[in-house]
Amino acid sequence: MRSSAMPALVRRTVRCPCGRRSSTVVLAEGQEPLPLPCTAECERHKRRARLADAFGVPDPEHYVPVQVCSIQNCRLRAQCHAM
Repeated sequence: MRSSAMPALVRRTVRCPCGRRSSTVVLAEGQEPLPLPCTAECERHKRRARLADAFGVPDPEHYVPVQVCSIQNCRLRAQCHAM
């Protein structure tokens, strides 16, 4: 049996301001959780999204960048330089 002095515990999901990270915490009922801080990974994600928007990439999460070939490392040199 629970004592009347003990508040009920509830589970809450907290997120960082950008919404990329989340965590579940247990708090006393009525208590508000603090948001998680954004990390360097959040900042990289935001930067990548801004760049994708600027260059018209529709889905930056599934975009595979094409490397510019150089004469030293390109096996298909003739095809690369014909473009």
